[in-house]
Amino acid sequence: HPDIGQTPSLAVGNESNTATVKGLSSANMYYPTLRFVIFEDPNNWVARPRVGFEAFYPQLLYFANHKNIATKEYSQEVVTKVILDGDGSSDNPFIIRTADDMQALSDLVAAKNTFKGKYIKVADEVSYIDLTELESMYVPIGNESYRFLGNFDGTDTIFNLDLDRTIYYQGLFGYIGVDGVVKNLSISDTSYIKGQRFAGGVAGRNLGLIENVYNLGEIVAQDYYAGGIVGYNQGIIRNAYNTGSVRVNTTYYVGGITGASTAGSLIENVYNTGSIYARA
Repeated sequence: HPDIGQTPSLAVGNESNTATVKGLSSANMYYPTLRFVIFEDPNNWVARPRVGFEAFYPQLLYFANHKNIATKEYSQEVVTKVILDGDGSSDNPFIIRTADDMQALSDLVAAKNTFKGKYIKVADEVSYIDLTELESMYVPIGNESYRFLGNFDGTDTIFNLDLDRTIYYQGLFGYIGVDGVVKNLSISDTSYIKGQRFAGGVAGRNLGLIENVYNLGEIVAQDYYAGGIVGYNQGIIRNAYNTGSVRVNTTYYVGGITGASTAGSLIENVYNTGSIYARA
């Protein structure tokens, strides 16, 4: 509902899924996650790739090529979706409501939008986001090439994750850069996060600020750098705790809050009660 800042997320019909009735989430109706091949039929539909913060639902070819310019432009307008509501300012932050929104944020960072100087906030009415409901395994926000540099306020939301990969930087966030801020969130007790190296509940690696967070889930790194909050910390961790088990399978560098923390980093007001496992 536009008056309260909500967008449609579910269509309901009077028939269950059949060969002629197909239920799709909104995120599966545009690239790069367009999942229904009929909309990729070039004889009837135009499926445009995402551009910046705009994605496009499939557009009927007839209207995309309409000779009336006003009709053509209106057809384009009604199939255009702004991926995240808001403008990213502190007064009007980008709003997260669903697991699809979190994955969209991850996709945008991977596409070189680091969100430096921008603000992202989970909607006040949201208290739980289950990232295991995504069609494909959730991709953490930020990587070694394009680190997350924005300000993310989880508004005390609980996130549920199930990540089992043999790559680096696994967690709710993969890599938080020096200007990044992540605060006010938690990782559920049913979460499982495993990576080759740099695995943590909130982030695989941190150079920024993480505060007011906790982890209840299980964290595993195959090689090293596993922590309940952060796998490898080069920034600030403040007001945090961990009760989940943390493990490295083949070497060392494992801890309840972080697997390793470098000179110049800061950790304050934290505690751990989770079990820690490393090679004997």
